[in-house]
Amino acid sequence: MFCSQCGTANTDDSQRCTNCGSALRAAAAANPLQALGQSSAFNGLVVLVVSFFTMPLRTIKIMSRMLREVGDRGAFDTESSGVPHLTWIQTAGVVLVVFGMVGSALACLVTGLAAIAAGSAGTFVLMLLAAPLAMVAANWAGMWVIETLSLAVDIANNIKKIANR
Repeated sequence: MFCSQCGTANTDDSQRCTNCGSALRAAAAANPLQALGQSSAFNGLVVLVVSFFTMPLRTIKIMSRMLREVGDRGAFDTESSGVPHLTWIQTAGVVLVVFGMVGSALACLVTGLAAIAAGSAGTFVLMLLAAPLAMVAANWAGMWVIETLSLAVDIANNIKKIANR
């Protein structure tokens, strides 16, 4: 928090400016909405929510990069990993996750369109809102499985390396 009198940076829990001694909480108490908007906790919450819903886009970007690398090499990377199949599992897993995300969103949209045909516009709106949530859920679940599998393979590989010493 910056002092409104002298501009000195102070900690967020300071009551008075460390430089000039002016009260710091008076401005925050006068306009609590402005204080909330400047709060790093609020900004962190906004970043968390936005990241949660944009994660499927990042997964598609990761898939694109992985497939480009495979295409450029003409093969899967087996040199950088002690387990040749790990790169294949990760790449194929991300592709399957993207298909799962798109499939779950399409299933919601098809259900919504069927609801319109049956005369239920409310269900269509609900399914329209559920489609991005289904994508996010499929993304998080699929990536969790891939990360868990990758960690298990890495742990097993490290145990083999230690055993061979």
